[in-house]
Amino acid sequence: MKMLLGTLAILHLYACAHTPKWTPQQRRALQMRTFEASYRNVFSAIKTVLQDDGYQIKSQDFSGGLIAATKNIDNSVKLFGIIPALLTDEDGKATRTTYEISFSLEKINKNNIETRLTLATYDSNNNASEVIKPEIYQSIYRNIQVEIKRRQAKGR
Repeated sequence: MKMLLGTLAILHLYACAHTPKWTPQQRRALQMRTFEASYRNVFSAIKTVLQDDGYQIKSQDFSGGLIAATKNIDNSVKLFGIIPALLTDEDGKATRTTYEISFSLEKINKNNIETRLTLATYDSNNNASEVIKPEIYQSIYRNIQVEIKRRQAKGR
């Protein structure tokens, strides 16, 4: 057991030490995309992709160009063979992670919509961390692009 905890501590320190520092410009480039589609189509596509992925839309403002959603993940499942009991708080309750995602949309012209996605996690103690993982942003934006194309093919 001590060896397992020691290994986990070393892996955690390694991961923290090798997290790249992102400049504001790099973060912006990661978080922003421009779509060639109508404003309504992009707005609706974002909502569809979020809901398909299990997010609950908490607020939306079509005219202001904002969408905010959350998703809770139960961390009591086994992760790399770790016993679920190690992923509980001091009361023995399963820990959870809340993902909070927000999109802002800006109409550049009739068929060019600029978006910015921000993603943060909150643990069961309500500690927040910004998520800066290119693969996550790329996946979300790829799904949005597919949904936009699907909607366009249906004449929306």
